[in-house]
Amino acid sequence: MTKYVFIVVLFALSQFIVQAQVHVTFRVNMAAKVYNRLWDPATDSVTLRGSFQEDAGDPNGAWNGFYFRMSLLGDTVYGVTVTFPTSKIGTAYEYRYIIGPDSWEGALNRSFTCPTKDSVLAVNWFSNDSTRFTKFPVTNTVTFNADLSSMSGSGLEYLENNTDSLLVIGIDSDGHGTLISGNRKMVEDSQVIGLFKTTLKIKGIEGDSCKWKFRFYPAEKFVNAGYERNDRWIVFQPEGTTTILPIITPYLVSPPPIIVAPVTTLFECNMNNHPVNAKNGREIPLDSIAFIGLKGGISQLGSWGGNWTEADTAGPDPAMIVLHDDGFFGDKIAGDKIFSRNITFPAGTTSGAIEFKFAASYPAAYEAGDSTPLDNEGSFGSNHLFRLSDGKPTNLQYYFGSYIIGVNDKESISSKFNLAQNYPNPFNPATRITFSVPSASKVHLTVFDLLGREVATLVNEVKTSGSYSVDFNASNLPSGIYLYKLTAGSNSITKKMLLLK
Repeated sequence: MTKYVFIVVLFALSQFIVQAQVHVTFRVNMAAKVYNRLWDPATDSVTLRGSFQEDAGDPNGAWNGFYFRMSLLGDTVYGVTVTFPTSKIGTAYEYRYIIGPDSWEGALNRSFTCPTKDSVLAVNWFSNDSTRFTKFPVTNTVTFNADLSSMSGSGLEYLENNTDSLLVIGIDSDGHGTLISGNRKMVEDSQVIGLFKTTLKIKGIEGDSCKWKFRFYPAEKFVNAGYERNDRWIVFQPEGTTTILPIITPYLVSPPPIIVAPVTTLFECNMNNHPVNAKNGREIPLDSIAFIGLKGGISQLGSWGGNWTEADTAGPDPAMIVLHDDGFFGDKIAGDKIFSRNITFPAGTTSGAIEFKFAASYPAAYEAGDSTPLDNEGSFGSNHLFRLSDGKPTNLQYYFGSYIIGVNDKESISSKFNLAQNYPNPFNPATRITFSVPSASKVHLTVFDLLGREVATLVNEVKTSGSYSVDFNASNLPSGIYLYKLTAGSNSITKKMLLLK
């Protein structure tokens, strides 16, 4: 009797153990991939990945590893059985199939819900594609080149060789291309500083194309998780073709830091240079000026709001800031025709480049009936620029209509010879170059093409110590990499910039 009870209990226990698990079988049909020569059963593999992996006992975690590599079930159908605890019944999951190490199918994530009993799911076509090509795939060798010379340094805006890396990604993200071999990580050329490259073998249908882009690591140093925002494309050439892509400056943007303490900047607009209204080309009569306005691309400067009229200056949060020539609000000397205003940027404001523009309000400015009468310092897009950062108060003074900056605050005068990276970069067709000189000297700022031919002279005059900015318009030049060189006395610096039209 005791033996009989033991057997009954053991049987019940075994049934409980069996019922404590649910088995789900996934299947994928690789027939089209095999026919189209995009997958070789003898050498290639297909793996199941998804959000379920950790719940199903995979130590690799979700969407990772090869724990659920699939096996041949018959003909060209491959499958794998995944075991779930009954506690996961009713849980919704997503999954996809991948070929080889990292070639994800082009389909969107598939979904299933853990069933109440053992189940075999319907067979899927890889990428939901059963098409048989009339053209067969080809293998191409592609060399990728990236110019990182402008990003060499340390900090958020730079590539630090010891910790950071640049990868070519996305080739196999849409099902049109497959990475066969090669290292996605780019390495610096042994002969050319700042030139990074890698060579990959990729497979796809001749005449078809696959997308790719650069990605920077560590991702947190850049916006968009280190990805370039726009896709690039490769067109597959005949079998065995070797392609060397042009040198590209990756379009990667650093998230600018915030300032940790308030920064006060004195904006001064000097009207003592026979200023001209850019809308009609006529000189502005100084004695009839009602006020000089300031408008820019940050909330403290109005965020480019309003309609460039006097009404923009009204309200608690005006779209245009009024500058003064009465000895108040930071103005140093009343009546000297230098209109001024202290602007304080609070702690927590995003640092970086900020564009702004002045506006001259006087009776004749409204006579033309223009819809934006006070947008009269320069043409559309001709803006001043300054870089907001933590530090000492800044004093910026510009002549109306001139885009050369003069820094009057002696504490802000640069104590070193420096040439900044142009902004924006890449650019089309205009960009701004900022430089500083520590003492009075003859300054040359010139632009050359890669053949060493001079294409523009931006500065050729004596400059006193300080920081300066000058605009470069390349509307008459073709796209490409250009060099700009600053020379002052025995000192010189050369940097690269990229024109993209």
